Amino acid sequence: NSKFDSRHPSLAIGGDGVLHAVWRAPSKANGPAQMYYSNMSSGKWSAPIVAAPSKNYQFFPNICVDDSGKVYAVWMETKSKSDFPKEKPVTGKIYISYLENDGKFSAPKEVSYSGESFYPNMPLSMSGMNFVPVLYSSNAKLGQIMLGKAYK
Repeated sequence: NSKFDSRHPSLAIGGDGVLHAVWRAPSKANGPAQMYYSNMSSGKWSAPIVAAPSKNYQFFPNICVDDSGKVYAVWMETKSKSDFPKEKPVTGKIYISYLENDGKFSAPKEVSYSGESFYPNMPLSMSGMNFVPVLYSSNAKLGQIMLGKAYK
């Protein structure tokens, strides 16, 4: 839906059958890439919104829906510009947010341990968990896979 180049899509489906999507695209010409959100209910997509507006560059969004129907999004964010098509940022932090009842996302919360964190991912199912597990890569830990936790 963006008039600019859209990349890194992620899709999740809730128990109610609603599809939830996030992706990243610039919000304006030559502007930093932002994470967008839209959902499909009854065969129609909602108008896209910038999920977590920022002056920084956002990459690699991922989305999931927990057993109660709460929608979570994670992404990597950096102050460093990383242009198309290269998209290889050298610094970044991982953030998480959830969709509130008013249709907007909560204030972002950092879940990474360093400023060299990339490629966040969440599980397809969080059955029985009291936290949202977020896996990501960390160059600060010699390329190790790290686990960040956001409590529900």
